Amino acid sequence: MTKTLTHTPTPWEVKELHPNYGGHVLVYDTGHGLARIDDKSGNFSKENAALIVRAVNSHQELVALLKEFVTDLDVNKTSTLAEYSARVYKALDRAEKGE
Repeated sequence: MTKTLTHTPTPWEVKELHPNYGGHVLVYDTGHGLARIDDKSGNFSKENAALIVRAVNSHQELVALLKEFVTDLDVNKTSTLAEYSARVYKALDRAEKGE
C-alpha cells in the first residue's frame, strides 16, 4: 500500500516571537508554528524564513501553470505563447512578492 504524503496547507507566513519567548523566527501556517529557522551560525534568520515561505506559497500555482503550458503546447495547441507568457509573468510576480 502506497502512503500519500501531505503537507501543511498554505499559505504559510513568517512570525518573529517576542524576545521574552526566545526571539525565534518561525514559519507559521494559520496559528501554528511549523519550523524555527536559523542560519549556519545558529542565529535566527528572517530572510531564510521569508524565502522558504515564498517558495512554498507559490509552488503549487507555478507547477500547475507549467504543466498546463506544456500540455497545451504539445497536445492541444489552443493557446498562444503570448497568452501563456502574460500568465507566467503574473505568477512569477506574485511568487517574488510572496503573495
